[in-house]
Amino acid sequence: MSQTIDQFNATLGRYAQLSRLTPPEVLAKQGSKLSFALRAKLSKLKPEKGAVREARKAAMAAGAGINVRPGALAFAKKKTMATASNLSTRKEGLFMERTKAGNVKRNGRSFWQVAVDRELSIRESGRGYLSLAGRMRYVDKALIMGSTFRIVDRIRREVGRAGMTVNPDGATLKFDYDNPNIFEGLSRTKGKEAIDSALKETNADMLLYVNRKLAENARKAGLN
Repeated sequence: MSQTIDQFNATLGRYAQLSRLTPPEVLAKQGSKLSFALRAKLSKLKPEKGAVREARKAAMAAGAGINVRPGALAFAKKKTMATASNLSTRKEGLFMERTKAGNVKRNGRSFWQVAVDRELSIRESGRGYLSLAGRMRYVDKALIMGSTFRIVDRIRREVGRAGMTVNPDGATLKFDYDNPNIFEGLSRTKGKEAIDSALKETNADMLLYVNRKLAENARKAGLN
């Protein structure tokens, strides 16, 4: 990937020379295009809808267990009720799914069935989580204004940042990912391949402009 990054940076320099944009404007524009390409590449890595749930169900059917997070347990607690009285904890009695009216639901699920199903739903909802690394809509506007762009998930939790440093010699654009799941995903082979592919795609787009401008300049100079 280092060779791809070197080629990308070289093309950025040529693009900046031929356009009338300042270094920060070039980085903001091409950084936005890179983030769009990256998200598209990473989105293709997510499992098919339902695959995460079915894989875990198959594992449990084969005897494997499942770790249920506190949030899923809390959800199940709200959705179930005791079928016996004077129970202080859910381990001491049978808790079954309840209706909105507060009655035991006929043919409803048990506390653990509700909790496990909620856990599977949470895991399934995260199947496209890695693509958040490229979720940077309007990042170019934020960077031009000198703001650090926060990369957030669906519930507005920060998973990374994009920021630009400007100095007399030019500008530097940097992407930071604090979320361990995203960092790990990008560090794996498929994640690196997605980054490499996004860099090449954005580089190819810049080269179209560079080659067109070089041809225009050559015609103006009477060289063609």
